[in-house]
Amino acid sequence: MNDAFLSRSCPSAAGRRAFLAASLGLGATLSLPGRLAWASARLSRATADEEVIPPGLIPRQVTPPNYETPLEELGRPWLTPADRLFIRSHFAIPRVDPSSWRLIVGGRAATTHALSLEDLQAMPQTKVVAVIECSGNGRIYMDPPPNGVLWHHGAVGNAEWEGVSLQRLIDLAGPLRDSRHLVVSCLDEDRTKPAYPDFTRSLPNRRDLMERTILALKLNGAPLPPAHGFPARLVVPGWVGNHWLKWVSRLELSRDEASSVAMRDDYRVPDPPIRPGDPIDPRTMRMIESIQVKSLITFPTAQAKLERGEIRITGVAYAGETPVERVEVQLAGDSQWRTAQLDPQPKQYASPYAWFTWSIPWTFDRAGTHVIRARATDRDGVTQPERAVWNPKGYRWNGIHQVQVTVT
Repeated sequence: MNDAFLSRSCPSAAGRRAFLAASLGLGATLSLPGRLAWASARLSRATADEEVIPPGLIPRQVTPPNYETPLEELGRPWLTPADRLFIRSHFAIPRVDPSSWRLIVGGRAATTHALSLEDLQAMPQTKVVAVIECSGNGRIYMDPPPNGVLWHHGAVGNAEWEGVSLQRLIDLAGPLRDSRHLVVSCLDEDRTKPAYPDFTRSLPNRRDLMERTILALKLNGAPLPPAHGFPARLVVPGWVGNHWLKWVSRLELSRDEASSVAMRDDYRVPDPPIRPGDPIDPRTMRMIESIQVKSLITFPTAQAKLERGEIRITGVAYAGETPVERVEVQLAGDSQWRTAQLDPQPKQYASPYAWFTWSIPWTFDRAGTHVIRARATDRDGVTQPERAVWNPKGYRWNGIHQVQVTVT
């Protein structure tokens, strides 16, 4: 399964001891007991992930848990409730003891810090409403579909995230001049596979990116649920979900990006694109970053039976680092695209990284089968394509969404 490797395994006991020893030489701010408390943080493999999976989500894979939101629920309400947000996992959901958990911040920095959950909660908090979308959302619609979790449309949501700016944590450590990347380690692992490689991810240490990225502690005003990264996860507004690492345990400044499988081989697409079956040249593979412009029809649903007359077609639309400008709707076979109404975002949650709900009244005066299509355009003028660009692992599908309905 190749979709979003969102994490790495916990370091070995020897690795933890070595890291703590190195921390002493870098002016760590916490006492040795504090470091040992972090090292002994209890992490237990989930024996029944279903215990933390809310009912009503659609299973695309049960073990490990990968569940999506029903399409018709997207945008209703505007903020996706925590128990309706899709769940993406590679391994069992870890159970973390918040009293002994510590976040290590160091690497190519003047100091190393071991921060408790209380330490992070005492820092100035940043809120942002942002869309999170799995990089493989819509993979099943690639032609042909690649290997991986065959997500339909529901591996996406829109929520309020609250936590500490990564730039604040980096400044606390005092980055060295050559610290060009931030390597992130997390707590999920598969203990049944001792030889399985550790997974790490890294982000470029750019101030514009680090200032908007947060180490989130809350989701919609409440502590993160276990399935969504408790006690802390990354939120990278505008970027696809493989960068939104969960169960974070360490932030390490580095000269180089992470060399893990998840960075070297995954979450990359060929540039220029290739066709199915073409050989892959590793030198052409580029890391995916921004969410692509996209709209989804949430009503009516596929295969719906409607009566003749007027209905209101509804949906959601979102993009990455550039907000959506407009949504257009069309019946297949008709050359005319009609502009839908974009609903204003709630004032207290307005954000360039949040989605828009949209609607348009539509009159069906002819019985029979109809195909409704919708496309979005962002403020840079980029329009959702007729077909998504195929790539070997099925990332960032954003072809025009269409639903077939029957009018009686």
